[in-house]
Amino acid sequence: MQPQESFSLFASYAADCRERPIRGFRREAFSHLVRYTALVDGAEGFVAFAHLPQGQESRWIREQVEYFRGIGQKFEWKVYDFDQPRNLKALLKAEGFEPGEKEAFMVMPISDQQITDVHPHRPGKVDIRPITKAEQLDDVVSVQAQVWKHDFSWLGEMLADLLQNTPDEISIYGAYRKDTPVGCGWIQFPQGSRFADLHGGSVIEAERGQGIYSELFAVRADKARRRGYDFLAVDAAPMSRPILEKKGFIHVCHTVPMRLSER
Repeated sequence: MQPQESFSLFASYAADCRERPIRGFRREAFSHLVRYTALVDGAEGFVAFAHLPQGQESRWIREQVEYFRGIGQKFEWKVYDFDQPRNLKALLKAEGFEPGEKEAFMVMPISDQQITDVHPHRPGKVDIRPITKAEQLDDVVSVQAQVWKHDFSWLGEMLADLLQNTPDEISIYGAYRKDTPVGCGWIQFPQGSRFADLHGGSVIEAERGQGIYSELFAVRADKARRRGYDFLAVDAAPMSRPILEKKGFIHVCHTVPMRLSER
């Protein structure tokens, strides 16, 4: 994909997101960035889609730092390659931020043929089940904690709120070997957007390489196709990117999570 095409696709996605409320967060769309304050205990806030004015970059950065410190909430500054200024990561580092693992923002145009082609052979004795009740979400939290080695206790509350209050805007799936959860993933369907967002696609280490990740992807992609979305969007970790590229995803740009150093 040519740089201009990548930028146009990203700009379309960013325009959608800037106007999109996220349940569980308070959204504040300023002229030069969007700030999300977490409303669930234990969850982090975040800042995204920055286009900071020349000569005022440090002021805008420090204002976000002071805001989140003032409410006692950790936050992530999500930096995309297309954010402005181009040296935003360096400016954030100068203010005490440290980069996390680089991810790939990827988009896949949805068509019947593409979605049909990505269905893998289902691994033996592994079932993909829809998760529709709050009491099932412990399985999702368990998988995420095992894969990413972080505390995801807040995630169950957030997903439960989405299932209860906006059930038409999310579908959650678990992968089970017998009755043991070994993988999970969910997809969100924002109203008025052309992009359905994939989240949380994860498989525990002992079960990788058997097609489970692909099966979780396929069931979510098919749901998006049937609901009439034009694109799938995802922030792909390094281990997921090659799998998704084989399925037809286009690498649009990189994204890096930046957090304040706790030292």
